[in-house]
Amino acid sequence: MTGSRAKIGRVDEYTIESGDQCLAFRCTKRDAQGDAEAIEISFRDGGLNARVVADAGYVGFEDLAEFFSELGYSWQGWAGVIIYESLEHNVVLSAHHDGQVHLAVDLVPHDLRWHTHGELTIDPGDQLTAIVAGVSAVVGSRLNA
Repeated sequence: MTGSRAKIGRVDEYTIESGDQCLAFRCTKRDAQGDAEAIEISFRDGGLNARVVADAGYVGFEDLAEFFSELGYSWQGWAGVIIYESLEHNVVLSAHHDGQVHLAVDLVPHDLRWHTHGELTIDPGDQLTAIVAGVSAVVGSRLNA
């Protein structure tokens, strides 16, 4: 598993790679404070490429940053499944831990014409810590400050 290293502050894109699979977060619009208002989330698995846009709405993306932060905090393992779902329900991320972090990705466009499901395996520890920082930097989370 590799991930693009995030700088301190804001970045426009962060990518998580695991084998042939890739999950990318790209900010497409920021507010005056630099927080993400819209994020394009894409998933690639071999020849499959899927992409949706999630809008922050009135809640922002702090919950997305908190989802990854919780995974990083619990890097040694947790019971059950930890879930993130976007405001518009077009992005669902769920993670379970069995010594590795298994991150399931479900993307559904607004027109509901298709559904993509995939899973990435992430090594806990330093790699997961980098992912927490990278996603927080894209969304503009105070968790990355």
